[in-house]
Formats: sequence, C-alpha cells, structure tokens
Amino acid sequence: MVQGGEDGNAPVTRVVLTRGRVTLGATVVGGGLAAALCCQPTLPPGGPTAPLPSATASAPPPGPSGQAGAPQAPPDYGACLALRASERTARAERRTKARIVGGPIIPREVYDANFRPMVSLQYRAGGAWHHSCGGTLIAPTVVLSAAHCVTRLTDRVVLGRYDLRSQEGVEVPVREVLSDSRYNALSHDYDLALVELAAPVDIPPVPMAPVETGAPYLTATGYGTTSSGGPLSPVIRWVDVPQQSNEYCAAHTLGWTPRMGCAGYLQGGKDACQGDSGGFYGVQIEGTWTVVGITSFGRGCAEEDSPGYFAHLAGDGAELYRNAMACLSALGVP
Repeated sequence: MVQGGEDGNAPVTRVVLTRGRVTLGATVVGGGLAAALCCQPTLPPGGPTAPLPSATASAPPPGPSGQAGAPQAPPDYGACLALRASERTARAERRTKARIVGGPIIPREVYDANFRPMVSLQYRAGGAWHHSCGGTLIAPTVVLSAAHCVTRLTDRVVLGRYDLRSQEGVEVPVREVLSDSRYNALSHDYDLALVELAAPVDIPPVPMAPVETGAPYLTATGYGTTSSGGPLSPVIRWVDVPQQSNEYCAAHTLGWTPRMGCAGYLQGGKDACQGDSGGFYGVQIEGTWTVVGITSFGRGCAEEDSPGYFAHLAGDGAELYRNAMACLSALGVP
C-alpha cells in the first residue's frame, strides 16, 4: 500500500515480512531510503563501521590480463530488508550471470595468499549441496553478494575451498540475509545484499572501495560456468576485463543507472557468467585486493559488444558503498 507521508508528499510503503517465527514490519519512506524493520532483535547492537580511506589503484595485477525476551528497541536496518525464505525463492527465477568465461583457474599459491575470502553460496536440495552464487567476505561474519542471488534458501556459505569437490575450508550456516530495499528485479538496480554468517571465520576479509579507482582493468572471480549454459567450474577461476565508460555501459543495456558499471572486451571472449553472480569484481590497491563491484547481469556471456555488468560500489556518489556500510552497522559489525 502506498500513501502520503506526514508531509503529504513522501510515499510510505508498508511491507510485512516473515522469517521463521519473527514478523518484520518495514516502513519505507520516500521510496526506501529510510526503512525501519520492527521485530524482536536477534542481532547484536553495534555502532557504525569506520569508512575506508581513499586510495589510488595500482597498476593492473599480474595474472590473467536467542531467546525471545522482553520487547527491545527495534533495530534500524536503514535501506536493507531482511528477506524471508519465500521471497528468496520467488527471486530465483531472476538469477542471471554466474560463471567465468575465457579465464584460467587461479594458481593455487595465488588463491591461498589472496582469494580465500571468495565464497560459494549454497542451498540444499535432493539430499545434496548446490552452488548458486558467489560472494566476498567483507567482515568476519558478513559476506557481500547480489540481491538477485539471495533467492532459494541460501542455507550455508563455503569459504576457503579452492575446489568445491574437496572438503577443505569452512562451511558456515546463514543467520540472516539483508537486501537493499530498492532492488529492481527488472533493471537490477541496487543489486546488493549482505549475508550474515552464524559464526565468525578466521579468514581475512576484503575491503570495499569507497571511491573510483580509475583502474583500466578489473578482475572477476568465481565458480561459474565456462561457457554459456555449460557446467559450473568446480575450481575457482579468474579473468581480467577492461572497465568501460558509463556512456558505453548505458548504451548497451536498458535501465542503466550510475550505480552500475560494466566491463568486457568489445570482441567478447572473456566475461563472468552463470554461477559467478554476487561474486568479486575488484582490483589491487596498494597491494591489497579490494572489492569494486558485485557481479550482476549481462546478455549472454562473453559475447561481442555485450559487456558484463556489476553493482558499482563507488558509483553515483558511492551510494551502494554507503548502503553496505549502513547494513554492516545494523548487523553490529564493529
């Protein structure tokens, strides 16, 4: 239901969500920037996370060029919504990109030194675990991923697993899923989500870039398919793709916004694809791998004059970066 706010102008949308036995009422003012989720808190209180310092990109990297008690003050999730299982299932039909095309397997020593924070979001069906999307660990208990990924039942997150057929690394149940309340399933605008883990992991998180890096190339990683419609790669891969201008990105998709970036070769051949959604798009900044964007969507994979799109954290005045930081604060991340 949409109606006038107290000033008679700002639209107010009342959304009721249910997760387990907790009912959440979200009041979204002015299209969603101020959303207060009201429930018995299951999350620890916490203050804001300090912003990252500005940084300048280095040269392109080497490699491929519990218990319910008395009512408490409701937590403020800002522009994030807690998603119930049925909502995540309903969004499953919208899943798009999720793989690496034209990129090699990450060398084992490079993975161990730099890419253990790249995760596999998984759900259980038919007595087996299935990879659905990627993500990036940005805090000991929080994974950054795409809003269109938090579909199905994201039952667990697997980290530090070079080969998904192995048993290495850690498997952590999902405690909560927060998604940007303004996510548009048609345009994929605001394609950002945070997945809270049930327990912290002993893997160094990856920082997010709050400013434009100016890097000519971005690196994408993932366990996605290596050809459009093909099988997933059990071993994590990477690919370097040239970042394109906003004008080029806007001309090659409908509904482009400044919160989207795109990358790819004009002749095609290299790209992220099915299974890579939600995963890492980033660069090395002063020797540290840093998240620039979240793999989001594209037309096919690695096709000519058809770039891959990512949710751009620093785009449009770093709005998605600020949204992610607000969600981290809501989750009590110091």
